[in-house]
Amino acid sequence: MMDAKLRPYVTFDYDGFTWADETKMMEIIHSGGKINTIAEMTREYFDELVWLLVSQMDSEYVGAYGYMPIVYIAPQFAARELKDVPAIVHDEFTHGTRIRDALNMIGFDADRWVENHQHDYSFRIRQGEKLSAKRPTMDFRVNIFYYDLVVPKNELMTWINFGLFQFLQDRGAGEQLRDTLDSSFAPWARENGKTMSEENKHIRHGDMWMARLFQNYPEFIQQQFDLWWPRSLATFGRPESRHNDLWRKLGLKRRTNEEVVRAFLDRSEAPFGLQIANQTVGLEILTTEEVLTMWRQSTVPGKV
Repeated sequence: MMDAKLRPYVTFDYDGFTWADETKMMEIIHSGGKINTIAEMTREYFDELVWLLVSQMDSEYVGAYGYMPIVYIAPQFAARELKDVPAIVHDEFTHGTRIRDALNMIGFDADRWVENHQHDYSFRIRQGEKLSAKRPTMDFRVNIFYYDLVVPKNELMTWINFGLFQFLQDRGAGEQLRDTLDSSFAPWARENGKTMSEENKHIRHGDMWMARLFQNYPEFIQQQFDLWWPRSLATFGRPESRHNDLWRKLGLKRRTNEEVVRAFLDRSEAPFGLQIANQTVGLEILTTEEVLTMWRQSTVPGKV
């Protein structure tokens, strides 16, 4: 069933629409075919697709807003960052716009959704504050985007947070994007293919800065890593997920949450998983099996 907050943004006669036959749709998906239009979707497929797309779009835009203040401090760490950081911000806005266009194409008024949620996109919880069980805004961002990268009057810690966010969250987001590159919804797979190449650049940027910063500020880096690490792990969902089971059945995604987490930790091709990437940094990180055991038991410290 479509989320009640999304329903007003559907631009066609949702209740009277003649949805696709489920058997025929699933035959297309099981044969490796792709879905391109609303007419090829069941209502369930449409509902789940819209939820996934809005969640990604909001997260991309919120991420772009969160990176914008970093532009002002970037040149303090390297002159070229006055070019690189604005380019990263631009990429994030572009990623969101690609998904916005896909939503508009399937009869969801993403332009109006974005206009109505502008005040939400800039919202962050205060430093040191814990995220409550009830979402503080009406957008569909992934929870980690409620935390602020900017530490007032502390440019070094802000820059460390920025590097760590790319090292962790961009790597995790990239692995989740990779899971959609063969999605049964062709426009999503196509647009995320473009986004994937840009996300890989962000990951490499974070890897470079973590290696540099850890040499000079190992205690600060480890301290902030320990803060962001559980927040990043929490974005992969739960080991047993009915939503993920349904998305895989519909071909929207291909792997279980645990398979995605394991790839995030252990991917052996560039951009490498966290464990391999950390070999050039030196952070204290639990082994993959220890992390997965904690994650399966939902005992990741600070998990939200």
